[in-house]
Amino acid sequence: MFVFDAVSGPEGLHQVFVADADGSNIRRVSHRTWQTIHPSWSADGTRFVYEGLDRDQNIHIYVADVRTGISTRILTLVWAEETYPPYAAMPRFSPDGTQILFAKNSDYVSIDLWTIHVDTGRTTRVIEDAAFGSYAPDGRSIVYRDAGLGPDLQSGISFFGDVVPADGEQTGGHPGGFPYGVHLFDSPGAMPHWSPDGRRVLYRDPFEGGDQLPVDFRGSERWLYVFDVESGERARVGLATEASWFDDDTLIVLDYRPAE
Repeated sequence: MFVFDAVSGPEGLHQVFVADADGSNIRRVSHRTWQTIHPSWSADGTRFVYEGLDRDQNIHIYVADVRTGISTRILTLVWAEETYPPYAAMPRFSPDGTQILFAKNSDYVSIDLWTIHVDTGRTTRVIEDAAFGSYAPDGRSIVYRDAGLGPDLQSGISFFGDVVPADGEQTGGHPGGFPYGVHLFDSPGAMPHWSPDGRRVLYRDPFEGGDQLPVDFRGSERWLYVFDVESGERARVGLATEASWFDDDTLIVLDYRPAE
């Protein structure tokens, strides 16, 4: 089964849909009067999490039960006009389903990775200056986009966990409890995703290795790369606007063009 967001209705708002694995039986599961985006499955496939942005620019995170179709709001960030707009993006379940990992801002420029406990609503900041986090399937590490941890203070992909991957520069522990911090490589557009078996990381990058996007690129297309955690090798697999893992060896891509 797929979960995705798409424009729906006369107002052109994004809503969340699910479909069978062959793309059939599409049905809408969010029915808000505002944007609902970035859905992501729990490991057991019984729930998914998504974010909403209402008309007052407040941010909400919901957990939806696939069997009942009921969405439960677990977090709201209210925008008081005298302060900075709230930001809470790309929520993802922990492998055991008890926590949601998401990016949240603390001011106009700083973004950190936080968790929220699904049952209690307790929030914890786990990694500073970080966004777009993804748990490894065993829950022992997080891969994420950092903010200026590279040798030239460039943003890129970093890793925190109890196993250090190949080709990483160790940066020390962090308050989330993992003993190792590793900056893997610079990547200004990275949005990393662990493969289901935990052996590889998928990410998008507009300028990897100095190879800029082709002159005929379309909108938000980015180069797609797969990084092997054990060997440290990276392979470019093509261009796409969005991508995620379907299984250990297959990607789901939007507007795909193969690498030349």
